[in-house]
This record gives sequence, structure tokens and C-alpha cells, in this order.
Amino acid sequence: TATGGADLRSNYLLNSGLAGVEEADLLLLVGTNPRFEAPIFNARIRKAWMQNDLEVAVVGSNTNLTYDTEYLGDSASILGELASGKHTFSTAWKKAKKPMLVVGAEALDREDADAVFGLCQQIAAQGPKGNRTLNVLHKTAGQVAALDLGYTSGPAEVAGAKFTYLLGADEVDPASLEGSFVVYQ
Repeated sequence: TATGGADLRSNYLLNSGLAGVEEADLLLLVGTNPRFEAPIFNARIRKAWMQNDLEVAVVGSNTNLTYDTEYLGDSASILGELASGKHTFSTAWKKAKKPMLVVGAEALDREDADAVFGLCQQIAAQGPKGNRTLNVLHKTAGQVAALDLGYTSGPAEVAGAKFTYLLGADEVDPASLEGSFVVYQ
């Protein structure tokens, strides 16, 4: 992943872990729908919301996550306002004892993903000392293992290859596979 760089493992992990959300007092979801992308994580968010009065804010798609959220909007400019401290939610973020920021695949699939990721890093850095953690939530379970192994994806990686093994990869342009022996699975 170009965003943040896959050479630093903390740039692509759910660093706080699944249980970490149960200790948080404020959660900011950026470009993610945990109800769809990670139902077990979503259940833990709901548990924390019900039992620990977790406050949840969302930047991205406004969907029903099974708990109340404060919808901040779906523009990347909101992240800029949060990072600069100009958004009204910035005060709550700075006052939180254990804030948690989770950025999802929707935010990292954009053309401006590097800028979005950078803004998320800036927002996370404004948390209290010891709680400046950025978390990445992937759509697919094997993505973290693939990144651990040094896997990179995208048409640029496929072009010119003599052998191409496509495992559930339907978005590849057939023209980029010319001259390659292709195995689909």
C-alpha cells in the first residue's frame, strides 16, 4: 500500500486490536463500515457503546452501524479541519482520555489516499500521550498477511510479468496480461 508505506507494519495494522475499542472513550471511523467489513469488530464497538458510553463519530458513508454515531460528513476536507483543530469535533478528540481512530479501505481506495492517510496520522497524533494510535481496518482477512510478506497489488505490478497468478482478482485489465501465462483462481 502506498499510503503510509507497507514497510512499516504499524501503517497497515489494527494496532489497538479488536479488544482495544472496549477501552476507548471516543472512536472516529474514517472511510469504513465495520458492520460490513468486520462484523466482530462492529459487535465490540456496539458493546462498548452500550456498556461504556463510547461516543462514535463517522467521516465517510453515513450508514446504520447498529449504534448511534455523530456523522461529521463525507469530505476529505473534514479531515483537514480535524487535523488543524478547526472542526467542532476537534475539542472532543483532544479532551478524550482514550481516543481511537480507525481508517478503512474506503478511505484508502481513493485517488487522494496518501493525503487522507496523512491527515488521519495527524489527527491520531493529537491524542493524549500513550494513545496516539492509528488503526487500519482491511476488507479482507488475508490483506495484512499479504502485506507482511511484501505483497503489492495493482496493474503496474502485473504488467510485463511472465507468469501471473490471480487469486480473486477481477479488476485486472486484460491488456496488462499480454504475454503472460495467467492462472485464475
